[in-house]
Amino acid sequence: MPGRNNSLLTRLVLRVSLVMIVSIALLSVIVYIQIDNTLTSMRDQTVEKQALTVAKHLHPGNGLNHVLLDMPDSLRQFYTGAGDDYQYAVLDDMGNILFSSPVAFTDSFPNDFQHIGNGKFTFTGPGGQKYVGVTLQSTVGGKRLYIQVAQTKDVSDVFLDEITSVFMGRLLWVGIPFYLVLVIVIVWTLQSGLEPLHKAAEDVGKLDIADLSLRIPEEDVPEEVLPLVQSVNSSFSRLQKSIEEQRELTENIAHELRTPLTILKTRIDTLGASAETQKLSYDVDAMIKQVNQMLDVTRLEYADTLEKKDVDLAEVLSQCCQDFFPLFIKAHRELRVSGIDKPAVITGNKDLIYRAICNLLDNALEYSPSKTPVEAALAGHTITIADYGKKIPEDRRQVIFQRFQKDRSPSAAKSGAGLGLSIVSQTMALHGGYADLAETDENKNVFRMVFKEN
Repeated sequence: MPGRNNSLLTRLVLRVSLVMIVSIALLSVIVYIQIDNTLTSMRDQTVEKQALTVAKHLHPGNGLNHVLLDMPDSLRQFYTGAGDDYQYAVLDDMGNILFSSPVAFTDSFPNDFQHIGNGKFTFTGPGGQKYVGVTLQSTVGGKRLYIQVAQTKDVSDVFLDEITSVFMGRLLWVGIPFYLVLVIVIVWTLQSGLEPLHKAAEDVGKLDIADLSLRIPEEDVPEEVLPLVQSVNSSFSRLQKSIEEQRELTENIAHELRTPLTILKTRIDTLGASAETQKLSYDVDAMIKQVNQMLDVTRLEYADTLEKKDVDLAEVLSQCCQDFFPLFIKAHRELRVSGIDKPAVITGNKDLIYRAICNLLDNALEYSPSKTPVEAALAGHTITIADYGKKIPEDRRQVIFQRFQKDRSPSAAKSGAGLGLSIVSQTMALHGGYADLAETDENKNVFRMVFKEN
């Protein structure tokens, strides 16, 4: 699909990043909850400790209450300066207030001393602030007393926010570099781990039908990648065997057919000239042509396996024309050849080029009118075969180079399966060139084979 990201490395990094982000978020929530629970416990312990401190300074006395609160000055100053943040009160078992801090919301303190439980309590002060406190029972001089201490919840909340802010800040300062280092390590590890896979991909790219013996080395391949490499090697082995069998079968069939057909034609030619022998000879020629084209198609299908070397186009064109001269003489036709006095060397397969030229000469001989010449010429690295037959229409100039395209008109020759020009086109494509029908003002068809220069 277009736009789809198929990079395994990118996907793994994104997934690791997502896991890291979720992990950091969950860790932050867990730490925040733990800090809150810890501070709540510390706040409760602080309140209890304050109550114990107040109780510690209660002593029997001779006054009206028979109880004396002997607080040190530092503690008194603390409660004086604390305002309504920290409060305390000392009550007797009748609920009478014996002592209290300068500011104490005693009306909001619990007064049911029969069911104090663990002594913890909460309330909302006049300003809307939340308070937490504790009630502690004590006995002084045989008299039962209740010490109640409270403090604002905001004190611990501010402390919690401060700790959370410091923690998150440090987490970012430490976490981000740690995350970046981790990503770098992950990327490096993955790249190193995927290197054998990239190497295997490069080896696959080197596999060529021209050398079916090549295989991907299986040494030093990770266990996770080894099955893939083995499957590719196994598939290529099967492909090699299949290609070789198909090529051998087709070539054997073509050769086995061509030999008896050639013998049959020779025997027909010895029977003497008659309408029947001419018809038989024509049919055998058509069959030989079909067999040759079948062999050409097979060679082109596996052309990458054929050897390529320096080929002189002048030499190949000259050989083709020499081989076709007897056919032109028999048909009382003229074959004009030019441009073969200078060599024109390209890299390719001589047999394929020879067969391509033969197909053009055969077409020119068969599809152009009798008593008209055919011109074969070499100019630079371009071979042209021109005939003075019926000019091919503009809309058919490209179609005719496709397979099974032939002239279907009643006057056209009936031999062949429309493979000749497609063989020429495929041959040129394999040699980095092209075949076409040149534009000309004259009443003729000029077929070109344009080769790529070395």
